[in-house]
Amino acid sequence: MDFIKTAKEPDTFPGKAYFLIFSKNNILIKEESENLVSIPCITKKSVAHMQLNETCFLGKLKGIACYCAHMPPETVTDMYKFINLRALYGKIDNDFWSIAGYARQIHDWNINFKFCGKCGVETTRKKMNMQGCAPNVI
Repeated sequence: MDFIKTAKEPDTFPGKAYFLIFSKNNILIKEESENLVSIPCITKKSVAHMQLNETCFLGKLKGIACYCAHMPPETVTDMYKFINLRALYGKIDNDFWSIAGYARQIHDWNINFKFCGKCGVETTRKKMNMQGCAPNVI
């Protein structure tokens, strides 16, 4: 697999990037045909219109940046649709299938662990890794 995991986000947003976008147990896809789907590879301008939140850089696949994010289901355009993550199996190549699983784990962590388990303060994500930390906990 040509995916390089890293939390160090590029200094500037690339021309296009893959976005693994989740809502509940579903992932946003573009349906190419009945048995073939793709992960959205979108521009910064398109990202601005999609009402994404909890966006997190995951790494690069063949030099193209990959992010995960959350999106309310009611904001989906006609180009895309949400399907259950398990239904993605067999409809997408193995590299994307593996990245989708990893992205889901990071997404769930960002959604479910916003507060420090020790002190209860809201955590912030460090720029160099996926670690969330509370400012008053060492």
